[in-house]
Amino acid sequence: MLERWGIDGQTKIALAVHSLAELENLKRQCEAKGIIHAMISDAGRTELAQGTVTALAIDPTEDKAVDQITGAIPLLK
Repeated sequence: MLERWGIDGQTKIALAVHSLAELENLKRQCEAKGIIHAMISDAGRTELAQGTVTALAIDPTEDKAVDQITGAIPLLK
C-alpha cells in the first residue's frame, strides 16, 4: 500500500474540524479500525505555541476505510 501511494503521487487531503475533541474522536476511530495514524503537533516556530495539535495524519490505506471515518467532514477552505 505504501509503495503504491508513493508511485501514485502521495495524495493528501485537508479536512476542516473545529476542535481538538473532534481530532481526538477521529484518532479513536482510527485506533478502533487498526488504521495507522499520528497526531501532528506544531513545532512552535510560527504563531502557534510549541506542542499545539494541528492535524491528524492518516496512513495511506484503502479509501473506503478512511471514508468511513472522515467521509462527513468538509474540505478545508
